[in-house]
Formats: sequence, C-alpha cells, structure tokens
Amino acid sequence: MSSTPDNNGLRNNNHSANFLYARFISRIIIVSMLFSPTWADQPSQPIQISADNAQSISNLGQTIYRGNVIVKQGSLLLRGDMVTVITLYNSDMSGENQTHNAIEAIGKPALFHQHDSSGRITVKAEAKKLDYFIESGIIRLQGNASIDQAGYIVSGDRIEYSTHMRSIEAKTNPENTNTRVRTVIKPKSSNENMP
Repeated sequence: MSSTPDNNGLRNNNHSANFLYARFISRIIIVSMLFSPTWADQPSQPIQISADNAQSISNLGQTIYRGNVIVKQGSLLLRGDMVTVITLYNSDMSGENQTHNAIEAIGKPALFHQHDSSGRITVKAEAKKLDYFIESGIIRLQGNASIDQAGYIVSGDRIEYSTHMRSIEAKTNPENTNTRVRTVIKPKSSNENMP
C-alpha cells in the first residue's frame, strides 16, 4: 500500500480514505432506506379510496365502502369487496384532530400489495379478511391467509406482517388441530422475475 505526500507535506493513505468513503456512503444508503416513504413515512402519506359506493356512520367513526374497493397509501395498495375505515375523533368531534386508526378489508380474497421506489411489487398478500393498523404499520390477514415477500411464501390461518420491519408472523387456527403454517422459499433465480 502506498501513501503519497499531499500539498501540506502530510502523508495521504488512499486506501484508508477510500475505505472510509465507502463506509460513509454505505451508511447513507442504509439510513435513506430506513427513512424512505416505503418504510418510515407510510402513516403520514394520504389515504386514497375508490369504490362503487360509500356510507358514513359518523357516530361510530366509520365509513364503509362497497364494490371493488381500492385503497392506496404511499407504496401500499389494498383491495376488497367491502372496506371499513375506522376513524377516532377528538372529544369535540370537529374532525380537525381526526386520526385514521384502522382499515378493514373483506373480500374473496382481500388483497394487499407493497412496492418499492421503482414500482416493483415486493410483497403480495391475500386473505378473506385483512386489517391494516395505520400507525403501527401492521397488516393482519385472517382466513386462508398467504403472503409472498420476494419469494418467501408463507400461508396459514392468520398472518401478521409489519410494513415497517418487513417481518412476518404466521399462526394456525387454535380451534382446528389439522391446520399448519406452511412456508415455501423459492430459489433466487425465480424471485428475480416477481411481478
């Protein structure tokens, strides 16, 4: 390894400088991934909902959407036959400090997709019932649930997926001893063409 004097007559170690620069850049990449809208800022993104019809039940803090319902929030997409948005209000019901607490989707099946910044789908999930807890970023799938996270496929009666941590927890139906959690791990070459 060679070092050469710089303009001030001090020794400059190019190898060490390159190593420090690479460490600095890798830290920036990791931090930018952690704070990208796909992970950290999801709850602050606006929620867009389209459906065939909607019914608001203000005293319960619910809005029920029916008919080919599509819910989008940042990199997340939910689909269902019926979707209920549960909203908690402050004490004066003014709506100024409303917080969307949860979204429940029911379908045959209800679907969830999450994509990366390039638009590539990284997570696909489906179940009879899907609950999305907005603040925590938890998706709870119930009834014939399955999730495909870039080729890591898990199925079971109940699955919880964290959009922030990108973690999966699957459970069987405690009332049916014949149910099992199943996992399929695809070879890397088949994961590259995931839609």
